[in-house]
Amino acid sequence: MPFTVKENIHVAGWATTHGVRKFRDHVTEADSPPVRRLRAAGAIPIGHTNMPDLAISLDPASQLYGRTYNPWDRSKTPGAGSSGDGVAVAVGMAALGLGSDSGGSVRMPAAFNGVAALKPSYGRFAADHRIMGQEPMLASQLIPVDGPIARSVADLRAAYEALAGADLEDPRAVPVPACGPRPTGPLKVGIVADPAGVGVHPQIRAAIDEAATVLERAGHAVEEVQIPRLPETLECYGKLIKVRREVAAHQETAHREGRPAPGPVHGTHPAHRTRRVPRADRRPPRHPT
Repeated sequence: MPFTVKENIHVAGWATTHGVRKFRDHVTEADSPPVRRLRAAGAIPIGHTNMPDLAISLDPASQLYGRTYNPWDRSKTPGAGSSGDGVAVAVGMAALGLGSDSGGSVRMPAAFNGVAALKPSYGRFAADHRIMGQEPMLASQLIPVDGPIARSVADLRAAYEALAGADLEDPRAVPVPACGPRPTGPLKVGIVADPAGVGVHPQIRAAIDEAATVLERAGHAVEEVQIPRLPETLECYGKLIKVRREVAAHQETAHREGRPAPGPVHGTHPAHRTRRVPRADRRPPRHPT
C-alpha cells in the first residue's frame, strides 16, 4: 500500500521541513514510529505532503511548496493541517495518508475532500514530534496525535491495526489491546447534533438524524446529548494552542531576521539526529500536492 506522509513527520533520508525554509536541508536519519510501523506492515512511503508553515496557520500553504488546492473546487479550501494528505488520498495518488491532528487537521481535510480520517486518542499511536532533537512546547507534546486518512473506513481500520500499540520509542503509547471485547447487547449512543449551540446547516442536521435512525433500527438506544463543560475545555485548549503558535511564529521570525530565538531542550532520540545536506546532494522532496 503506498502512503504519503505529512511534512512534519520524519521519514529516514528525507528532510522534515515543516513547510519552512529554515528546515529545508535537515534530513532525518530514522523513521518516526508510525512510519516505521506502516513500513513493517508492508506499506511504502512515496512522498511528503504539503502543510501550512509550522502547522500554525489555517491557510493551506507553505513557504516552500505553495498552496494546496481542493481537487473538486479550487475556490474552496481543502482544509488546513494535513490538507496535502487529504488531497493526495482523494485524487488517488496514494491509498493512505499519515497526518497529524491538534484541532481537526486530519478530520477537516478528510471532510472537505470527501474521504475518511481517524484522530486516535492520545497514547493510542506511538509518535515523535521533536524538531531537530528538540522537545516542542508543552501544548505540542500533549495535544497533537498522528492519524491516518484513507478512502474508506475499512482502510482506516487496516492502518489503525498497524499503528496501534505500545512502542519502545514512545513511552506515552499505551500498552492496551487494539480492540476491546465485542458488545453483547444494544449500545447507548449519544448524538451531539449541535455541539456549539449555535445551530448547524440543515443538510448536516439531516445526515445526523439519518445516522441516528439507522442506529435505532439496529436496536440501539439513541439519545441527543450535550458535551459537558465544552466552553471551559475550548478556552483551555485555545490558550495552549495560542502559546504554541505564538512561540513558533516568534522563532520563525527570528530565523528570517538572522537573530537567535529561545528554544526548548534538546532530546536524544536517534530519529532526530539530523544532518545538513547540501541542496545539490540531497534527495529532492516529492510532493504529491
